[in-house]
Amino acid sequence: MPCPYCNGRGYKEIEATTDIECRIYWERKYFIDVGISIDIPDMMIQTISKTSDFDKINKANYLIPHYGDMDKYVNQKFEKHGQSYPQGFKQNKVKYFVTFWKLANQN
Repeated sequence: MPCPYCNGRGYKEIEATTDIECRIYWERKYFIDVGISIDIPDMMIQTISKTSDFDKINKANYLIPHYGDMDKYVNQKFEKHGQSYPQGFKQNKVKYFVTFWKLANQN
């Protein structure tokens, strides 16, 4: 039966999840230099992902890291902080990109 309010023109938003393999840097002193000056507030992480996952990261509203058994104890949500930056490593032909994430408010 169509919605009586919008007469079937609306839509229901459904949240989708996907797994993305990436490297996470938890401490600022280990962050990869992206070549420009960036103000990095506290409670930030940096991820490095393959360019094949760029569209997934670009569409993502947030990141929930899962690694080993730690997600049994800690379930943190991070929001994307700005744009992603391309990153290449001379010894590796695979291209990557760097994204910064800030800890979302935990209520």
